[in-house]
Amino acid sequence: MLNRNPLSPGLLKFRAGTASLLLATKQVIKAAPGKVYGISVINSNAVPEYVKFYDALTADVTVGTTVPVMVRMVPANDGTNDGQLIIEPGEEELHKFETGIVIIATSVRADTGTQTAPSAGLLAEVRFI
Repeated sequence: MLNRNPLSPGLLKFRAGTASLLLATKQVIKAAPGKVYGISVINSNAVPEYVKFYDALTADVTVGTTVPVMVRMVPANDGTNDGQLIIEPGEEELHKFETGIVIIATSVRADTGTQTAPSAGLLAEVRFI
């Protein structure tokens, strides 16, 4: 789901939430060049999960073969960690995407090979232009 951010005009939000959680299925954030400014992801699973970003159009991404340009680990929600990844705009230099922004979630850190979907999908919000 795409929303305009009232706090930062021009900054858009992509949300994978209760209706469609982020899994190992490709989700298009933007089908054109753009830049990611912030990420918030909640992992309800007891194991770490990974969010992978591809600089491509959806048709050009083959999950397990195409190498992502950005990977972030989302900690487990296991009583020791809170299962959250939060990168606020300006906190970290994130990738500038030349072609498009595509995202998946997986239980596998390796960039290629079989990508296993998290047992429960992740709630995700990506802020971008």
